[in-house]
Amino acid sequence: MELNIKNGVCGYKKTVIIDNINIGFGQGEIVGILGPNGVGKTTMFKSILGLLPLIGGEITLDNVNKNDISVKEFSRNVGYVPQSNNPPFPFTVPDVVVMGRVSRLKRFERPGIKDYLIAYKALDTLSVSYLRNKIFTEISGGERQMVLIARALAQSPKLLVMDEPTANLDLGNQIRVLSTIKKLSKMGLGVLMTTHSPDHAFFVVIE
Repeated sequence: MELNIKNGVCGYKKTVIIDNINIGFGQGEIVGILGPNGVGKTTMFKSILGLLPLIGGEITLDNVNKNDISVKEFSRNVGYVPQSNNPPFPFTVPDVVVMGRVSRLKRFERPGIKDYLIAYKALDTLSVSYLRNKIFTEISGGERQMVLIARALAQSPKLLVMDEPTANLDLGNQIRVLSTIKKLSKMGLGVLMTTHSPDHAFFVVIE
């Protein structure tokens, strides 16, 4: 599966933030977008995810225009990992991860045992199963980022979009997250990530 932006123009209404974007990524690939803060990386991601309409150009998923794909179907194939954040309620780690199953559930359906087993497997895959009994707001920033990646994995997507996945993390946790991204790519997931660090860009593409 591949996602492509062709001649993309992103911005707010008629205000262009970033112009003439041509970029794509597929399963098993890591594509890093390197640039300082404020150049439009997050705006582009909002357009990819459907939070902002494109001003021009098109986004395709396996050569199908995104406008012709339902939000639910798109979410089943493309996962999103935001910068680490604190929710307003003290959810448990499994509850945060199982939120990734929403696109797989029917309307008004609640997550069941199968969904929680998938959430636990995602935590196991990332070697953070020790967080199963923890409260999300009480774990470290690096651990929260790993849980957010697990939440995206619980969607069972083929592609991941990651917005500054190492932002506000110490060096040790930066390496941990970047190593995880390389691991996910080897598992067959496609990853599109942003960073303002050249070292991080080199890390994920060099064996």
